[in-house]
Amino acid sequence: MPQESKLTSFFSKKSKAQSPSVLTVVTEQSTDDTDQQSTAVALETKVTKHFDSLEPFVTLTDSTPITENVFPDVWTTDQWAQKKKDYPWLDCRDGKLGCKICKKVALSIHTQQGVSIAVEWKEYTVSYYGDSLQSKLTSLRKKISRHKDSMSHITASKICSTAEKQTIEKEVDTMNEADIAKTEKVLRTAYFLAKEDRPFSDHPHLLELQQMNGVHLGIGLRSRFTATNMVDHIATDMRKCACDQIRKVEGNISILIDESTTLSNKSALIVYLKCQSTMNGEPHFMFLDLIELADQCAKTIFESLIRCLAFHGFDDDYLRNHLVAFASDGASVMLGRNSGVASMIVDKYPIVIVWHCLNHRLELAVSNAIKEVTVINHFQAFFDKLYSIYSRSPKNQHELDGCAEEIGQQLRKIGRIFGVRWVSSSYRTVSAVWKNYQSLCMHFENASCDTHRNSQDRASFLGL
Repeated sequence: MPQESKLTSFFSKKSKAQSPSVLTVVTEQSTDDTDQQSTAVALETKVTKHFDSLEPFVTLTDSTPITENVFPDVWTTDQWAQKKKDYPWLDCRDGKLGCKICKKVALSIHTQQGVSIAVEWKEYTVSYYGDSLQSKLTSLRKKISRHKDSMSHITASKICSTAEKQTIEKEVDTMNEADIAKTEKVLRTAYFLAKEDRPFSDHPHLLELQQMNGVHLGIGLRSRFTATNMVDHIATDMRKCACDQIRKVEGNISILIDESTTLSNKSALIVYLKCQSTMNGEPHFMFLDLIELADQCAKTIFESLIRCLAFHGFDDDYLRNHLVAFASDGASVMLGRNSGVASMIVDKYPIVIVWHCLNHRLELAVSNAIKEVTVINHFQAFFDKLYSIYSRSPKNQHELDGCAEEIGQQLRKIGRIFGVRWVSSSYRTVSAVWKNYQSLCMHFENASCDTHRNSQDRASFLGL
């Protein structure tokens, strides 16, 4: 019967208390059968009044398990499906509403004025309020509408949309991160060569060894020229960090310079700093730069030095307040009273103390003393003869090694004295001859009696 089928389908649905629509029973009898129509209308009215007095029967009891996908109990399944269709970002947990987008994009800071995180939507704590069913439904509808139009939700939606469009960029970033990790390993290898004073020709062999040990280093950056460029880059960055630290603590600096000539006969200026890198720490020496000079006049040296300091962050204001001393050798182009580099620096920075390098002064003092004491000439000639005998003849050096081994003595290198090197170099040579005296005497005696040598060599060793 049509009425029975309608009543059966009616009981499979939720009551009126769960839906704003009015439950109706539609008769399928023809309009001619007025008696049956009247009976259906009466039945409809009676059933409607009965269910108006009932509580919602689809509720969560204590024995009903709580799951994350339970929607608010004031909605039907069809209503929840329609809400999710209208608002794809809508989600539920334990009977309360939340926002998938706001949960995914946590706006932890105010990105612009009036925009802040919707905590209740992010943490799934949105629920209804009110006493009647209609007020509960209205409260949820208003909350959903307000959140949809809120600036925080709109901003979060834009962020998610942009992130989805940037998938290719993310993949490229991932590839770049992998390449950067490989480059870091190659940079560490190049730094190891420089730190241990190893030749850059070892660079490709070290990389090959690491690959054999399972380290992924990529396919590039293998030549010694690449290692040279990497070390230059590392040195530049380390020097920049050191200079930034000096300026950060406002440490005082002293400048030490010396002029030199390269193997290609180009004039160069070596610049060192004695500086403070900590507030109360001891000053230390730091190599700053090697400058190629166009010529060797005082003005060129001064201008090149100021440009070098400015390039490394020590501008005119900093030098005026923190440059305290200048040191160099005693050349007139450096310490000349009228037009030397030191006088130009003092004219620009009056607080600077000019200091003649102590090592150079010691060299000048020793050189002047040697000129006054002529007996030292014989001493110097003897050491020059020893240097020429053992530095130019591998045979003589080998025989001397044999004599030292025979008497259990360790040889030291014999160099020149009173040359262009520091006094300490002359001291090392004199100490080497003194320590190797027995080995030298034994070799002189053996060589003076060696019949395989010509008479001139035997006479030379006999005279020594």
